[in-house]
Amino acid sequence: MSALVHSYFSLSDVTFRILVYPPSGAGVVHVNKGDLRRLDKDEFLNDTLIELGFKCVRAFHPLPSADEGSDSG
Repeated sequence: MSALVHSYFSLSDVTFRILVYPPSGAGVVHVNKGDLRRLDKDEFLNDTLIELGFKCVRAFHPLPSADEGSDSG
């Protein structure tokens, strides 16, 4: 790990949780301080932030069930 990366992301960044979503159950995503820094300009999103984004989209825009998706009528 380069000195620049090491100074930017410290061990406390990895262990300090900012958000847990959903609060319980299967598929919980833990967002920590280091993940939050990935939202800075010129940074790349990591797997945790992408997974959180997908979970939020699914929570607010659920997929239609098989019954709702059929046009028989």
